[in-house]
Amino acid sequence: MGAGGPSDNGALSPRMRRVLIVAAVLSAGVILATTLVWLSPRLFPGRFQADIERAAAPCIAAIEAYTKRVGHPPVELRDLLPEYDAASAGTGFPPQREFWYAVPIVPGQPPGRRWSLSISVGGLIKPNSKLLQYDSASRSWRVSERGRR
Repeated sequence: MGAGGPSDNGALSPRMRRVLIVAAVLSAGVILATTLVWLSPRLFPGRFQADIERAAAPCIAAIEAYTKRVGHPPVELRDLLPEYDAASAGTGFPPQREFWYAVPIVPGQPPGRRWSLSISVGGLIKPNSKLLQYDSASRSWRVSERGRR
């Protein structure tokens, strides 16, 4: 045979072996890089807080505009659609693509003006152990242990 293919006895030529080794090394590198990209937010969730806050800004602005116009926050984020489609934006945090939104509702009372956006930012071992939460009353973010607010 010719130019780097199998020889007459079925063995690979040195050139073909080098090509296969390079392909295997490149494949291993791609698999490793993909794994690290997937694991990064799970291993170091705190590094993503600024990205999450930046991703939430349009949604927060949409909720505030709605609240100002209607007099109370929306019951659900989808109540903002289609007028405020920023509410459908993602979190910027791969393990959780959507924010949790909550409005405290007290039966028999009109809706208040307080609401919160939350996202689970626990690590790989305890993925739901920490919560990053935006509170509309204080207009600030905080990280808390899950179950303690």
